[in-house]
Amino acid sequence: MTTRAVFSAPGGQDMKSNRQSFIHGAAILAVSLIIVKILGLVFKIPLTNILGGVGMGYYNTSFMLFSPIYSLAVGGLPAAVSKMIAENSVLGRYRDVRRIFRISMLFYLATGIAGTALMLGVSDFFVHAVKNPNAYWSVAAIAPTILFGCIISAYRGYFEGLCDMRPTAVSQVVEMVSKLAAGLGLAIWVMSYAQSQFEATGFVFGTYVEEASQVGAAAVPYAAAASIIGVSISNLVGALYLMIRYHHNDSITDLERKASPTPQGRRALFRQLVSIAFPICLGGFVLNITSFADLLSMMNRLNFLVREHASELLAVYGSAIPADMALTDVPNYLYGCYTGLAVSIYGIIPAIAGVFAKSALPNIASSWARGNRDYTRRNMELVIRITMLVSIPCGIGITVLAEPILSALFSSRPAEVYIATPVLAIMGIGVIFQAGSMLLFSVLQALGYAKLPVKHMVIGGCVKLLFNMVLMSIPAVNVHGAALASVLCYVVILILELTALVKITGMKFHYSSIFVRPLIASILCGIAAATAFSLCSRVCSIQLSLSTAILAAAIFYLITAVCLKAVEKSDFEMIPGGKKVAKVLEKMGLMR
Repeated sequence: MTTRAVFSAPGGQDMKSNRQSFIHGAAILAVSLIIVKILGLVFKIPLTNILGGVGMGYYNTSFMLFSPIYSLAVGGLPAAVSKMIAENSVLGRYRDVRRIFRISMLFYLATGIAGTALMLGVSDFFVHAVKNPNAYWSVAAIAPTILFGCIISAYRGYFEGLCDMRPTAVSQVVEMVSKLAAGLGLAIWVMSYAQSQFEATGFVFGTYVEEASQVGAAAVPYAAAASIIGVSISNLVGALYLMIRYHHNDSITDLERKASPTPQGRRALFRQLVSIAFPICLGGFVLNITSFADLLSMMNRLNFLVREHASELLAVYGSAIPADMALTDVPNYLYGCYTGLAVSIYGIIPAIAGVFAKSALPNIASSWARGNRDYTRRNMELVIRITMLVSIPCGIGITVLAEPILSALFSSRPAEVYIATPVLAIMGIGVIFQAGSMLLFSVLQALGYAKLPVKHMVIGGCVKLLFNMVLMSIPAVNVHGAALASVLCYVVILILELTALVKITGMKFHYSSIFVRPLIASILCGIAAATAFSLCSRVCSIQLSLSTAILAAAIFYLITAVCLKAVEKSDFEMIPGGKKVAKVLEKMGLMR
């Protein structure tokens, strides 16, 4: 049976059911996310070792075009579908729920096909515009993912609106397993094929190669494209899983459907869907256009540095930039280190915030639609507090342990690790602000104010681009400037969204329990992590030292957070096995 929130009458039990629904959904998605991120690292680490900084530059360049087109194709429909389904299901209008899903699926099929065709059509122009022509095959290979992603989004929006997070969770794991098998397998096969082709003919994919040491460089663009084909295959597998899951069990019982009133007209539902989705779509598009402009500005500034300040730039990194690398390849190499290593690790924590946001949206939308303002405010404070309890220590931990994290994961790429370490250390602080801003984006959507985050993102994007151009023009700063600009961008967005949320709801945050106490506990946690790693690294391997430091920091953070009352007993009661942990802490005298 699907777990749905209860909002029938004021009272503590309803609020408890509501909290359990949110925590239950978040727990399911969190477990899925942990599995996906572990598998993602298992995928990304060997892929980075196969492709290197240059190949990862090609790989990540494909996503810079994919993301804005995908955001246009998908639009804000997943959130809009989830919101409308949550509102209709809480009113018992299950026939409307099914009709909303069918309308969204037809719309998605049309936009998915159009988006795929558009991406294929502009691929060549794009790679030349960003001065990265060797990325063409990677860009073209990811185009089918738009169609498959649209289909996936329709199903996920449907199930999430019914507060059934299991299909989303399982589909994410299925996708990642498929990506791991297909993406890595194809990349390895291409590199192996290139070597055998060179030995037999002296050519690699039509290019004459003089020495065996040059085979990898000639094959890398095609190996990157092969790994991207694996991404497309994984999305196809995910779409097939959700299709089978929906037809087997759509989470609506026959009794619920028969008791449902006559559904609204298709046109009325479509207009409502579009009215909700459009500002969300615009927000996603603005975010991705900002990322696209970010790529253009980064490549522009890096090419400028190579052209005007080559000696100063090379002096910053010394032997970390290969001596035989052509100057024209240095911008893509630095960009690949930035995105392939630093951003790969950095992106894990905002994804966790996305779990809380996705789980909270249906509950907040439902309670707001029923006029339960008190429940809505409690839900918002709960999800914000939990997000900060997770993101602040993780962000500080990434900053403190940036070098050992990268060294442990990418041990065969010491040069790339050297370049990416200060970038990741800076971005660790940005994690906190990005996680908060992503969460508040979803909260404002759930309240029906989807246009506000769009304005905030435009302002934040302008801040990002301005500081990119200024900071990255300094040879000693270079790619570090992009990381600093990202932090400033999300600081601005978070301040704007917090201000708007307080104004809309009249909510008075308990800043001490939400921000101050988790921050103090996190700083102490960071000190514990650094100390533990420093001591262990004298006698243990870097992998064991890092694992020990993380475990010690987690235990220290839990105890400190409880002592500072940043974590409440009710928080433990909402998670599986949490009551046992609370009892242990009570016996230790740390919790009452």
